[in-house]
Amino acid sequence: MRSLFTLVVAVAMFGCSPAADGVQVQVDAGAALDAACATGRESCDGRCVDLSSNALNCGACGRACQPSESCVQGACAMVCPDGQTACGGRCVSVASNALNCGACGRTCPGGEACIAGSCSAQCSSPRTVCEGVCVDPRSDASNCGACGQACAAGQACQDSVCRRGCPADQVDCGGTCASTRTDGRNCGRCGAVCPGGTTCVDGTCSAACGAGRTACGAACVDTATDPSNCGACGGSCAAGQSCVGGMCRASCASPTTSCGGLCVDTATHGGNCGRCGNACPSGQNCVSGVCRAPVSPVRATWTFPGTLPNPVTRDLRFPTYLAHAFGLVPDGTLTFRFQTACAALTNSGAASQQVTLEARMPGYASARTQVVTLAAGESRSVCVNPVFDLARLYSLTAISAGALEADARDAVGNYIARDSRTVAILPLGGVVWSEPGYRNSEMSALSIVHVAPFDPSILSLRRAVETRSVFPGGFGASGYGRTPIQRARTIAARGNVSHVVFLEQNEDFLLQLNTASGGSVNLYLFTPTQFEAWQAGTGNGVLALNNTVGAGATLRYRATAAGYAYAVIHNVDTASSRTVTFTPSNSRQDVAYDALGSIYEELRSRNFSYTNIGTAYYASEQVQYIRRPRDLLATRTGNCIEGSILFASVLENIGMEPVIFRVPGHAFVGVRSAPGSTVIWPVETTMLGVAAFATAFTTGIEEIGMNATLPAEEAHFIDVTNARRAGLRPIPM
Repeated sequence: MRSLFTLVVAVAMFGCSPAADGVQVQVDAGAALDAACATGRESCDGRCVDLSSNALNCGACGRACQPSESCVQGACAMVCPDGQTACGGRCVSVASNALNCGACGRTCPGGEACIAGSCSAQCSSPRTVCEGVCVDPRSDASNCGACGQACAAGQACQDSVCRRGCPADQVDCGGTCASTRTDGRNCGRCGAVCPGGTTCVDGTCSAACGAGRTACGAACVDTATDPSNCGACGGSCAAGQSCVGGMCRASCASPTTSCGGLCVDTATHGGNCGRCGNACPSGQNCVSGVCRAPVSPVRATWTFPGTLPNPVTRDLRFPTYLAHAFGLVPDGTLTFRFQTACAALTNSGAASQQVTLEARMPGYASARTQVVTLAAGESRSVCVNPVFDLARLYSLTAISAGALEADARDAVGNYIARDSRTVAILPLGGVVWSEPGYRNSEMSALSIVHVAPFDPSILSLRRAVETRSVFPGGFGASGYGRTPIQRARTIAARGNVSHVVFLEQNEDFLLQLNTASGGSVNLYLFTPTQFEAWQAGTGNGVLALNNTVGAGATLRYRATAAGYAYAVIHNVDTASSRTVTFTPSNSRQDVAYDALGSIYEELRSRNFSYTNIGTAYYASEQVQYIRRPRDLLATRTGNCIEGSILFASVLENIGMEPVIFRVPGHAFVGVRSAPGSTVIWPVETTMLGVAAFATAFTTGIEEIGMNATLPAEEAHFIDVTNARRAGLRPIPM
């Protein structure tokens, strides 16, 4: 599993040197170096410019347009963002503006809204018409709770109420920012006051507890002995079990007895032969409560590689979340062995020997046997995995005591070796982040089994997410494939329209001119610096151009470096406007941004928010309890790793390649810009409920930069696609 944290996001601009700027050619940008100006140009400060189109000298030398304006026929005119039109000195969307519906000056009747460029009397619920525009009064800061009810500066509209902006871990409660996890006056929600003698712990009013006791709800409990909160709050032991030392342990039936919390038969148990704690030496068996050496020439030594030693207590833990993968032989990217019991066999005899191996996990996995024939003098290692009862294992809500048992028998049934290990069986959500002998990045990678792209709840969410895509036809059938968006614009005489795109190194860009009414146009591709100079009439460099072209023309470019570029359609006619339709190719960033943003906005619409409530963390064991995506959607909450897993589940369902970044104490999600790309675009999921997607997107980029210099085992990413190739399938749901 890759652990590098450096490839991530390329955000550098194109270089400013001639080599980086691309081909240097003369274009009609209104600049010339000849003191004797050609017809149609005037000398301004020693430079020849076209006063009809030069933004620094518009109509006359020294008459500069505002930054938001361009020079059109010698007059400064407003330049509107892509998708908007200048109407009466304002940039508006004629698709939604009721005063300019479909075209400037086309006003909708009173009470009607402009929807997709047509006047309509209705808005889809819960939106309503305010001044001819469909708005959501629950979140619209200009119409918060009712039309015309605007929030003050610094406030946002949340649930139809204007609230002051608060930090990501707090909410506005009556004008005061409060943490509903710890504030006793706003515990769990605004206005929920904890009664006397209690405190707010993870959003719940709890009694103040003494040493050795933990607040679970409103009660103080001993998580070492409480069967309803065994090991952690909410860890409930099954019927017939008791809580001993923070683990659920079974009551024993005859002829078994309790040894270290396990029910064993001391007549045959190699670890408790005749009495608890009496372990037979290696190579001996427990027969009628006595340790005896076998008579077979075959020797067997058992190990249990799929268990994880507790670094504090050295007890063995069984990772339930990996049970479905036991028997997997990784492709070399993982060193963790998904094997329950492995026998090192040696036949010292002069003839071949048949050995029967068996492994089991009483109460949680039925026995599986394997017959092995060893040639004379042969040594071999053979692993056996029992048949796990996944439903039983998945139902555990607390750490439970169990045992792994393994036998080796000769051809007539005599025991060659018997062994067992006491194990702490983790609940399904118990993920081990750190383990002696393994890299942190590898242990993190194992958590990918929680990414659930085919869970019915994810399938349903994906369908809703897709409706938010800006691309025609949504996500399409091929993950990264999207239908490009055709755009229509009217370009004034000597005017231009631009389309901004971010290109990765070696990424191809195509601008298709579909129609051009009234005559030909010029097509240019600029760096930001080149575009600024071209508009000002002070430069003539371009990345690519195709001059004096009509319908069907194209502009092609392969980026030599990563950065932003401006695709420009320029109307060279000095008297007539041009109406054009054009289709720019989708950039990789466009596709990634759309997928992440669609998921983010759909979850925001469901009031999904960041929280740590509802999770238990076994700090001393480096085990964190995380919930399944379906549970997150049901509660509409999730912590950082849970939110990342939820996003990754949807992204994988779409057919894209998600990754999860892990840094000290935190996690966030990203997606590769293309299959196998080294460029990853991230999003900070903990900002759900408190910030717009654009902010969460830029925050993710900033977090990558802040952690890029940390050692790989402290800051790394978990690659979902590579984990699948290694065989880490999702947990069967």
